Amino acid sequence: MHSSNSGFDISVVVPLFNKEKFVERALNSILQQTILPNKIIIVDDGSTDGSNEIALRIKKRFGDLIYIHKQTNAGVSVARNKGLELADSKFVAFLDADDEFHSNFIEKAKALIEDYPSNVIYGFGYQRFGEDSSKNHIRGEVDFFKLYCERNQCPLSASSVVIDKESVGNNLFPVGYGMGEDILAWLKILAKGHSLILDSTPVAIYHHDDLSSAVLNPVAKNEPCFLKSNIMQQFNGTYYKRFIRYHTSDYIKSHILYGNRCFVFKYILRKGGYYLKFLPLLLIPKKIIIYKVSKNNLK
Repeated sequence: MHSSNSGFDISVVVPLFNKEKFVERALNSILQQTILPNKIIIVDDGSTDGSNEIALRIKKRFGDLIYIHKQTNAGVSVARNKGLELADSKFVAFLDADDEFHSNFIEKAKALIEDYPSNVIYGFGYQRFGEDSSKNHIRGEVDFFKLYCERNQCPLSASSVVIDKESVGNNLFPVGYGMGEDILAWLKILAKGHSLILDSTPVAIYHHDDLSSAVLNPVAKNEPCFLKSNIMQQFNGTYYKRFIRYHTSDYIKSHILYGNRCFVFKYILRKGGYYLKFLPLLLIPKKIIIYKVSKNNLK
């Protein structure tokens, strides 16, 4: 049974760029919610395939529930920010066009927010690569960096977060970066003193359809934007330091995998300290490096 009159003021923003194979699955997962959102806002970021036509076809069936905004390609952060601007609800969830919600996502979000009504960012468990992020169930306030380090993965995906739009505004996502924009967005909220409230029950599915992208795509050569953001100065502690080491090491190993040895040498010398341990890797033949780094999943 679907309810559109639950009194829960939430919109779902779907950034869309060339996802014709998956966007119908994503939209259907919103439309099959036990509690429907007030609005589904699709921001077509200049798609050149059939994505927009699929979205329009579905909109014809559901009318004003779906709003489509079409723009020239500007990147996922601009698309998400545009969706925030267009949303007139108190709460906003995001769903990447190749991901999907379980049918109880909004129902779970409503329950969590009702139990923790004064918070700004709410996260939920998600399935990834056939596994899920729930492990030992958690419901309540969590330490983002501690949970990240303990589970060796981000406790949030871009498709498993609900935010209080009235508190964060329309420019949450940083623009002009190639990697880590969503994590920096969450950290911007936490840096202002807000807590992360998490229900680790999996209610979203993160589909990494291009399995090579995390390891083999050139975007992996971009330094995650949160590593060079001034916002990070707001944090400290053991788990924060482990988080930074993890991602900096990952960045170094990505460049080693690509054979950018001169860059890695200069980068390691600039960082110094802990990262000097990676210098011997520069002496190992490239074929062995590719095998070892790929085998260890760049960790």
